[in-house]
Amino acid sequence: MLGVLLACVVLLVASCGSPGPTTATGPSGIPGWGSSSPAAPAPEDTPSGSSSVASPSNAPSALKPVGAGELTHFRAQRGSRVIVDAASSGLARYNSSTRCEVANRPCYDAPYLDKVARIDLGAPPTVPGTQTTFITGHANRFHPDDPGRGVFSRLQQVRKGDTLVLTTTRGRFVYAVTEVLTVPFDKLTSTPAVVTVRPDTVVAISCVIPPDRLSYAGNYVVVGSLRSSSPS
Repeated sequence: MLGVLLACVVLLVASCGSPGPTTATGPSGIPGWGSSSPAAPAPEDTPSGSSSVASPSNAPSALKPVGAGELTHFRAQRGSRVIVDAASSGLARYNSSTRCEVANRPCYDAPYLDKVARIDLGAPPTVPGTQTTFITGHANRFHPDDPGRGVFSRLQQVRKGDTLVLTTTRGRFVYAVTEVLTVPFDKLTSTPAVVTVRPDTVVAISCVIPPDRLSYAGNYVVVGSLRSSSPS
């Protein structure tokens, strides 16, 4: 299964566009062909304020069996502070888009600017799980505080120790963020934190919006480990 997933991941293309300020741009940024944008500095891992998630070193607990169902909602939070709160539009498939990083080459492009999408690799979250769940969404450097124009523009505010909550048609899954990293577009397919197949793991990916907002600077990757699950 690992070899199959890696073979598929190599086909991915960066999907951060760069039209003018009047156009919402920049979805997942998975991963780049022909992009030389440098990665932004990795953020500090320590979140400010308290977190409601147990230490990632603790063994998973409160895992109840949940069947496979499609993603309907994604939330990232730090304690009571909600960072990202968004519905899901279904699947991000490999096809052509004007928002792809490389013109005339297809990429994984979330269908809507204001909704996340599960990439049609890996699998939706289930318990017991066998594969990674991949989530993507648009980041928009022209409107970084407006989720209506880039649902994952705030994803890079997520830090280690924060909480991810995924809701599907079959249940609810709570993850502790165990790793956050910034990866150049052309390194994502060789980054173990992204491509290693792991059950009970979610990987959320979007483009990095640097402080100057002049370009996209690689991929921001958030990795979460399942801590609890409950059926609907």
